[in-house]
Amino acid sequence: TEALMDGADWLPTLCGIAGVGEACARLHLDGVDQSGPLFRGEPTARTEVYFGQHDQGATVRKPYDAAVRDGEGWKLYQDSPGEPSCYSPPPDTLDRGCRPRPEAPVLPSGPKLYNVREDPEERREVSAQHP
Repeated sequence: TEALMDGADWLPTLCGIAGVGEACARLHLDGVDQSGPLFRGEPTARTEVYFGQHDQGATVRKPYDAAVRDGEGWKLYQDSPGEPSCYSPPPDTLDRGCRPRPEAPVLPSGPKLYNVREDPEERREVSAQHP
């Protein structure tokens, strides 16, 4: 599935799978039940923007690094997207391993924009084309 899912969605999703979704809903959890998209091909329950940040962003990263991702595939980094050692392949390929990261260009600090549906390896920074 290409549905956005947040870590906060795991508990409501597990509640839904276990058949106690209504009881969990009364707990006012931050996440949403994603069992439909995961197991029944239903549309995602999460339509809002996904927000992520480096665990030590506020104390270690200057300027503070943060990222937002929407359901259309746009991903915006406030500062550094980090340096992962490998990437997952696009979902339409048979390759299920982790691809080694080629030498990455050094990008200036500041906002960076990618469309991860068109560019899942985040090789083409496109903020200049989408101001």
